[in-house]
Amino acid sequence: VQVADGAYDWPRMAATLTGQVHLLWGEANGSFGWTHQWSVDGGAGWTRPGRVGRFVGVSGPVGLVGDGAGTLHLVGVGEDDAGEPALLYTTWDGSAALTTGGERWGELETFRLAPGASGEPGVAVALRSALGQLDVTFRSEAESEEGEAQVDVLYASRSVPVVEVIPVLAFAPQPTMTPTPGPTPTATPTPRPAVNAEAPSPAPPSLSLGPVNLPLVSLGGLLLAALIVVGVLVTRSLWTRRR
Repeated sequence: VQVADGAYDWPRMAATLTGQVHLLWGEANGSFGWTHQWSVDGGAGWTRPGRVGRFVGVSGPVGLVGDGAGTLHLVGVGEDDAGEPALLYTTWDGSAALTTGGERWGELETFRLAPGASGEPGVAVALRSALGQLDVTFRSEAESEEGEAQVDVLYASRSVPVVEVIPVLAFAPQPTMTPTPGPTPTATPTPRPAVNAEAPSPAPPSLSLGPVNLPLVSLGGLLLAALIVVGVLVTRSLWTRRR
């Protein structure tokens, strides 16, 4: 997606926790000015390009970082009003831009460097929102007393408004319940009385009549036979009377 026309250099992109995406680039036309565009829909649509106030004369890459409140922090090495090398700093208020529909760059702050120093090629920034501190490292090149080029990497810091950073909740996996194998139950056989195949069968119960023991089974047979005989005699007697 093309968002800018013409010659440009040192493009920089940053995002804020409010969902804004910002794009800055340097104008490669000799003015060393900087242009800014931003998007609130992830880059599908962009605002019109706008100049970054008095942020001019910065010929190298800049440092750009956003915080959780929608504020941009922009740092570069250029010149102050007296034409001396200086560290330039400005901010962009994202909340004001959302309210008014326009851009709102703050006042330009300058921090003068050693005479004759230059900041090519660039600046790196880091923001510690919870501590309210902006850290800056940049390259400074100057001529030594012997007339030789002396290159240093310098560090500077600045206090900024503290922005509470809401931590992103991370998914904590829950432990999986694993069954612990227990002892397998074993059936206990029920004891049964042992049968002796060689033991004699018990005798049937008997009825004791004095000196004679009659088995109960034999006595039952005798009674049945007696009843049959009586029945036959009665039948014959009745039959004789009828005749």
